[in-house]
Amino acid sequence: MDGPPPPPPLDDARLGQLRARLARIGMASALGMRILQLRPGEAVLELPFDPRVEGAFGSYHGGAVAALADTCAAFALRTMLPDSVRFATTNLDIQYLRRTAAPLRAHGVVRKVGARQSLVAVEVREAAGELVALCSVSFLDVPWARTDQISEDGTEPPS
Repeated sequence: MDGPPPPPPLDDARLGQLRARLARIGMASALGMRILQLRPGEAVLELPFDPRVEGAFGSYHGGAVAALADTCAAFALRTMLPDSVRFATTNLDIQYLRRTAAPLRAHGVVRKVGARQSLVAVEVREAAGELVALCSVSFLDVPWARTDQISEDGTEPPS
């Protein structure tokens, strides 16, 4: 096989499934992440600033910024793949460019979708547009992950 199977169309039902999927991710939910936009191969997520994400000097903790970038990259990639294809982050390279306490927006763009490995580039900016971090995220297809228990809406039954 030259690549993954085609993704489902990004219609209103699919967008609703992906928003529900984000809400089920404990880290994303706890930090207050939300999807602003999804297009084929792209995602824009937002992270508000509050004490849960605060690090030194009254700015975002670097781990919160990295979590936003990783989650944004995963959702950009998910728009390109059906739910039957499982993947995991294998590398996250991030350059922090400035501290901030302003709301953040991450814009992820899929650069490569392969049969086994995919790459997504992410820019993290203040909502006003100032660049905060640059990130590259690699994902590996996880062929051993069970896909037979994924329902039509992309949810998995509890273990």
